[in-house]
Amino acid sequence: MAQRAQKAQRSGWPEILRAIQTPLGFFALALLIVDAMIGVVAARCADPYRSYLLFAALAVILVLVSVVALLTHKGSLNSQASIGKAFLHHVSLPVRDLTRSLKFYTGVLALKKLPRDELAFGVGGAWLGFPSGQQVHLLQNLSATFPAATDEAPAWHDAHFAIRVPDVQEIIGRLNDLKIKSHINPPVTDRYPHVYVRDPDGHVIEFNSEKK
Repeated sequence: MAQRAQKAQRSGWPEILRAIQTPLGFFALALLIVDAMIGVVAARCADPYRSYLLFAALAVILVLVSVVALLTHKGSLNSQASIGKAFLHHVSLPVRDLTRSLKFYTGVLALKKLPRDELAFGVGGAWLGFPSGQQVHLLQNLSATFPAATDEAPAWHDAHFAIRVPDVQEIIGRLNDLKIKSHINPPVTDRYPHVYVRDPDGHVIEFNSEKK
């Protein structure tokens, strides 16, 4: 008995049984059985009944293909519709010194501080908002993993988040006035104007604007 079960498992029967447990799988199996029965009867019949039965078998296959295609397309539309309602809500960043980070994000980035229930979260932090509704959440966490301290230009394909602004040159001017080092990545300057900057904890932020 055990050997028979192992043989059935190797032959793929468990996968077949799982497939026909779905409504679509059962429907497909039923149509295939009907199609096979029509084929058997057609093989034993003479013309013109054989031709009629062959046309019936083709019609069954066409119905099966049409139903599968319709259900697949409907599922794809539903998936796109659900994804279409999603949007980026916030980016969370660990920080060592909340006061220092707040000075950077509200001063350099000009983000607005939002209400936050300190007791509900149990850790120090601040919620900051963009005019478009997205947020940056700063969380004081000294045990977090922070980027290594370096003066080298950030790699454009490394971890960062990007902020679209009307004019990158204005941002660069503000960074220069505040004595904050910024970097431009030459290989991608032809895509759109951009600049990279590190916050006080080393997190990389990209500012970019539309190419004029």
